[in-house]
Amino acid sequence: MQPRFCIDLALRSSSRLPLPAAASKALKVLHDGFQQRPGHYALALPNAPERALSRLRVFAGSALELESLAFRARLPYFELQSASTRQAFRLIVEPIAAEGPITAAPEPDGFGLSVTTRPFALPSALRLSG
Repeated sequence: MQPRFCIDLALRSSSRLPLPAAASKALKVLHDGFQQRPGHYALALPNAPERALSRLRVFAGSALELESLAFRARLPYFELQSASTRQAFRLIVEPIAAEGPITAAPEPDGFGLSVTTRPFALPSALRLSG
C-alpha cells in the first residue's frame, strides 16, 4: 500500500464520552474495515504526542479505497457530481455535537457545512416564530 490519499477524523471529548473512549470507539469502527482489506490502510496520529487521540488520520492507496472504508464504517456521506467535470464523488461528513453555547457566526463552505478551519455549530431544534 502506497499512502497516497488520507482522511482525517477529528475527535472531541464530551461530558458523556472522554477523548480516549471516543478514539477507542472510532478505532473499533475502523478496525472492522481494516480487517476486511488487510494491508490496504494505515493509521496515523498526527497530533501526537500532545493530543495524540484528538485526530486519527487514515491512509490508503486510492480515493476509492477510502470511500469503500467510509461506506463499510457507515460514515454519513452525500453522493454528488461535479458540475464542471461531471465526475461523481462522495462527500463524507462527520456530525459532531457542539460543546457549550453556540456563539460564533457560521461561515459554511460551498456545501453549507462546517470545515476544520472554520468550525461552527447549529441548533438541533428549530423554534419558529409566528
